[in-house]
Amino acid sequence: MAVAHLMAGRYADAAARDEESLRLRADQAHIYRVLAASYGWLGRSADARAALEKMRHLAPQFTVEGFRRANSAALAERCIEGWRRAGWTEAG
Repeated sequence: MAVAHLMAGRYADAAARDEESLRLRADQAHIYRVLAASYGWLGRSADARAALEKMRHLAPQFTVEGFRRANSAALAERCIEGWRRAGWTEAG
């Protein structure tokens, strides 16, 4: 549901869904990716960067290239733009 909300531009709803998901399974890196993007779109930069840091801790093998390959172009770009709005760069 969080991805659907993110893609529809309902960033607060996406964040709320992912926050609930984290209460159930905080060990899932993919939750933090969408949560970070949602926070970035909402202007919650510090929260987005914290979510990205947690995601990288859980998935140290993460690469943007792999993320792009594993997801639709639309989802990848929506997430990456949200991360950029939070101050993230593809270099790190």
